[in-house]
Amino acid sequence: ERAAVLNNRAVCNLKLGNFDAAILDTDAVLCIDSRNVKALVRRAAARRALVDQHLNPPGASSLGGEHERRLRHLLEKAREDLIAVTQLEPDNSDAMLSLMDLDEVSFKLNNPEDVEEESNPEG
Repeated sequence: ERAAVLNNRAVCNLKLGNFDAAILDTDAVLCIDSRNVKALVRRAAARRALVDQHLNPPGASSLGGEHERRLRHLLEKAREDLIAVTQLEPDNSDAMLSLMDLDEVSFKLNNPEDVEEESNPEG
C-alpha cells in the first residue's frame, strides 16, 4: 500500500534529518488517509525538529522577524497535528506529552527574556 511505503520513508527521512522530505511524505500519506495517526505524529515530529534545528542557528544572536514567524507557524502546525491525534486517539499519552513540549517551546520563543532570566537568575 502506497500510504505505508510513504509512512516508512517518512520515518527514514526523520532519522536522516531530512525533515522537509518527511513532511512531504506525511502530507502525501494524509492525502490518502487524513486520519493516519502515524503520519500525523511523524509530521508533527518533523516540524518540531525543524524548529529545533533553526531556533538558535550558529552565530545568530537573535531571530529575525520572518524567521521567527516561520518557527511559530511550524509550531502551530505541529500542534494542530497533535491535537488531531488526540481527537483520534484520546488516550495517546505520547501525543499529550508532545503537546506540552510544544507549549514550552512556544513559550520560550515568545518570551525569550523570561527564559534568559530563568537561566541566569542573578541577572
